[in-house]
Amino acid sequence: MPISQSAKQWTVFGGTWLLGIVFLAAAFLKALDLNAFTQQIARYQLLPTGLKLPIAVGLIVVEGIVGLACLVSFRLRTALWLVIVLLALFLGATLFRWSLLQGTDCNCFGPVIVGGPGAVVLHTIVLIAFAAGLLALMRKTILTSSFKGGRIAAGVFAMFLLIFVAKPFSNNALSQNALAGDHTRIFLSATCEKCKKEAEKVRALANSADVPPVRIFIGASYDYQIDDFFKAVNLQVPYTPMTFSQLAGETPRVPKVQIFRAGSVVKEWEGDIPGLDEVRRALSTATE
Repeated sequence: MPISQSAKQWTVFGGTWLLGIVFLAAAFLKALDLNAFTQQIARYQLLPTGLKLPIAVGLIVVEGIVGLACLVSFRLRTALWLVIVLLALFLGATLFRWSLLQGTDCNCFGPVIVGGPGAVVLHTIVLIAFAAGLLALMRKTILTSSFKGGRIAAGVFAMFLLIFVAKPFSNNALSQNALAGDHTRIFLSATCEKCKKEAEKVRALANSADVPPVRIFIGASYDYQIDDFFKAVNLQVPYTPMTFSQLAGETPRVPKVQIFRAGSVVKEWEGDIPGLDEVRRALSTATE
């Protein structure tokens, strides 16, 4: 049975309305903590330091404009194509930097989208397919705006409701769903002198075949602080940048070391980096 023009129209309006809410909420959350979003971009290690902040601001502006266009039904075809382009760029960057993003969260919507790069790819593909489906449906649909004021009011209400739900969790930088496999997490601060002094211990753990693979989670206010930290200690270990608020959400003290086996913490040290022999003894005890 063919779908009526009325049903197609309401499907298009409803779908783009939902996309508008999602994109506006995402832009608003990023703007509330611009530094955190800049740090998220830094995780991908694709841009020079000087371009990360302008790109972050530009993406927020474009995301907000696209979301608003979808919400108010303005030039919907153009808006949907921009949605697809933005999501495709995000998808491509995630696939390209897959290994750098392991054990981290997208943090686009706090608890609404969680998980490592696998979850991000899945959600992004679903949204691309959704937008493409709406574009296909619009090809033979005559759109006449109905109840525009009501849809806008309901959309703004839903957007702020989504922000209210997501914001309290947006400082959580690590996904609980991503805690899989054997690995070691070391939490540091780029401005912590004790962390710098214990960099040799971090290097020993990272270079040991007896210790699960090491990843550093390092807090800072600016990218250059992280660059200066690694240059000062001459350390080359995979890392994930964090804001200080994100770091505080993970640990009250740095440095902190956590060793995971099969997704569970088997040993952790807070306030000090353990020596290699101490870690070996702890791992040996944990396997007995």
